[in-house]
Amino acid sequence: MTLALFFFIFVSILKIQCQNSLNIIGLVMRFFSDEQEPIHIHAFYNDCQLKVEFNIVDGIISSIIYKKIQGYDVIPEDKKKDLEKLIEIYKFEIIQLWIKFFVLHEKMTCKKISVKLK
Repeated sequence: MTLALFFFIFVSILKIQCQNSLNIIGLVMRFFSDEQEPIHIHAFYNDCQLKVEFNIVDGIISSIIYKKIQGYDVIPEDKKKDLEKLIEIYKFEIIQLWIKFFVLHEKMTCKKISVKLK
């Protein structure tokens, strides 16, 4: 799978400043430039947030952990299920993006995936 596959139809939905973020079905996934390992993203829906950590052992994703962020409500269960589906589909591309941003110091732009989840 290539990085291009992950970035196929992205555009900002929410009209927000969204450098380093991905916007998918109302969920915004963002990297924060002042954070580092473990590889992770922050997922937002309205005023709710979850941290999604990718645990990698010997180059293999051993687990994906969804963590509550102090001071934020947890993403509603229906949106969390959408998030989990998207993470499962795009986990390798998200990791590639994280490496491009944090290791290779390449810029990202706000983009949108418009897919129907089953």
